[in-house]
Amino acid sequence: MTDAIQETIQKYAPGDVVELYQLDATVYGSSIYYFYQGEGASILFDGDTYVPFVIKTSGLERSAGGIDPEPTISFSDVQGSIGSLAISASDLLGVTLTRIRTFKQFLDGEAEADPNSVISTDIFLFNKKIAHNKVYIEWSLVSCLGYEGRLMPRRQVLRDTCPWIYRTYSGSAFVYTKATCPYTGSSYFTASGQVTLLPQSDVCGKRMSDCILRYGTSALPYGGFPGAGKNR
Repeated sequence: MTDAIQETIQKYAPGDVVELYQLDATVYGSSIYYFYQGEGASILFDGDTYVPFVIKTSGLERSAGGIDPEPTISFSDVQGSIGSLAISASDLLGVTLTRIRTFKQFLDGEAEADPNSVISTDIFLFNKKIAHNKVYIEWSLVSCLGYEGRLMPRRQVLRDTCPWIYRTYSGSAFVYTKATCPYTGSSYFTASGQVTLLPQSDVCGKRMSDCILRYGTSALPYGGFPGAGKNR
């Protein structure tokens, strides 16, 4: 914490706490979306514009005993925008959600504006969609802190490696019998990411960059969890 945050927290009336959310769906070829819990005009923090949204959360805080939380988050979907994003991005499974908590006086444009003055930065992954109707969509989350190498759910959380099985070349054709990666394209790349004209040299390096080579700006089926283990 910065000195400004520590001094503010100790005040009798420290000010209004603002919760900012960054939803990073770039793993599926989408964008980073910025929300804050509240109503009214958009607000700015650290150069990013956050739009107001009806957001409800539960269990995002760690207990005194340090037990990992089992949090949930729900977004209002009356206008259908979150629902459309979920449909285009595999229900947001594995997508990174960052929550930044700060005080209103540290937002851009305020007299004490300071992007480094945050109460906390918490990073989660969307784990499972548990409700979807015309009013709201709700997900369960898992905390990224300390989750590298754990199972979620039924498969290991790996930040920089995709676990999907890539196709193999038999000498005359590609074999997909055991493949779990959906790539069936005719562009070939080596394990180091170099273009090749030889189908027998087509090997995936298991990185997100390899996924982008094959799918471009389309939705990425990358099986890793790029947000796991990161913390501000």
